[in-house]
Amino acid sequence: MVNAMTKQLGYVALLNSVYKTNVRVQTSGRKIAAVSVVGELPRAGYVNGLGWADETLVRVDFTSAAVPTFTQMIHSNRSHL
Repeated sequence: MVNAMTKQLGYVALLNSVYKTNVRVQTSGRKIAAVSVVGELPRAGYVNGLGWADETLVRVDFTSAAVPTFTQMIHSNRSHL
């Protein structure tokens, strides 16, 4: 939803980061075709109970048709009701 809203506002790309220990976000990010890994920061932060974690830097390309605008997302979900 955040990607759709950001694209709707006119942004062409987003640079984001996520700890490699955050498996849920890592997995869902791979499902978006417009996401590319820029690099990794080793031992970027300490996660309580897990220790030092590497951080993956990703770029989301909003010029890709794989990322809908917020309006497109609402219209496609509305048709499922």
